[in-house]
Amino acid sequence: QLDGASAAMTRWGGAVVSILALLSMAHVGSPDTFFTGTAGPYPVRVTVRLPGVIPGLAQIAVRVPGTSPAEIQRVTVRAIQWNLGPEGAPPADVATAVPGDAELHSADLWLMVPTSYRVLVTVEGPAGAGTATVPVVALATAQREMPRGLGFVLAGLGLFLGVGLLTIVGV
Repeated sequence: QLDGASAAMTRWGGAVVSILALLSMAHVGSPDTFFTGTAGPYPVRVTVRLPGVIPGLAQIAVRVPGTSPAEIQRVTVRAIQWNLGPEGAPPADVATAVPGDAELHSADLWLMVPTSYRVLVTVEGPAGAGTATVPVVALATAQREMPRGLGFVLAGLGLFLGVGLLTIVGV
């Protein structure tokens, strides 16, 4: 049996744990990736908005808080598949500064295969260059409808190719 003070602490402890659990579920179910950390000497906040379908263009937003436009010389982003390494990845894309927001840069990256990626965010400035690694899982989360007319065109082309194949085999 708990005395009055212990019972009150138990109730408050349960309430605090419940509130913390609710606050920690902010991005559960969101297909996007959020990262807060550092790229060398620069603090960065990175948001990766995944495309609904793969292959597709992911939108990358890189915020370098507390910096002026003159401080950041260049921001680049590069998607590397987990199983290929940097040798098999395309070159980095340069992120462009967003007009009206001196701290924000954006870029679009192609994600070609539904797999795990690491997005390398490199920030270059007067303090040197630094890189942050953002883990991203690219999965298709949407299914696009095919226009009815396109389906008929593709079926006609398939029939044409099938007849051509049978003609070649028959000859």
